Amino acid sequence: MFIKTQKKRRAHRWGNLEEGKIADWAHTLNSEADYAELQKRVKDAAAGVTYSDLVPLQRHRPDGVLMKCLVSVALDSEGKRVFPATVPFWCVDITERHLRSPFKGEDGPHEYTKHPSHAKGLSRITVLLPEKDIPTYKPVYDAIHNKVATEEAGVLSWPYQLPAGPNPGSNQVALSTLKNGGSKAEVRLTLLGTKESPESIQLLPGLVLDFEAAA
Repeated sequence: MFIKTQKKRRAHRWGNLEEGKIADWAHTLNSEADYAELQKRVKDAAAGVTYSDLVPLQRHRPDGVLMKCLVSVALDSEGKRVFPATVPFWCVDITERHLRSPFKGEDGPHEYTKHPSHAKGLSRITVLLPEKDIPTYKPVYDAIHNKVATEEAGVLSWPYQLPAGPNPGSNQVALSTLKNGGSKAEVRLTLLGTKESPESIQLLPGLVLDFEAAA
């Protein structure tokens, strides 16, 4: 988070979360026009979770370029925000996506996307929840992805598509059970790498990203 004052930070939905962990994650859509159908599917799942209407946000990059997007968050049956990362929030670009997420350069991948680990992108997002919460949120994930989960070894998974086009990774969202006795959602990321990539990298103490290489 890049918030200058502690007071403003504490007021933000991520501001009081434990440091050294992934605070939240988002899905996107091709356009605002696709959102109403997604919102209805989640409501019709009748799991006690809905998505708010889209709210406009904008900010200037350091180079002065204005970026605009629309965001929404998940709400529980009382209209309160679901704990961050339990399900994705939504971020739909109004201005061109590459302004916010520059993934392509003139001659291949953008220089911002190059890393000594040979990471090529994201391959899997794993959301860990208390076992008692899995039955509540599984139908929400089914509705989000418009597909019933595949289950293997107790892990539920759904495929997702990439705005930048397909890559050879798993391209999955997975839902699994917390094993550490925690009561709130945690997120683990698996990156798509190459034969030269390490098994994992540690970004911060306790924050480890795993790798998988394309077949």
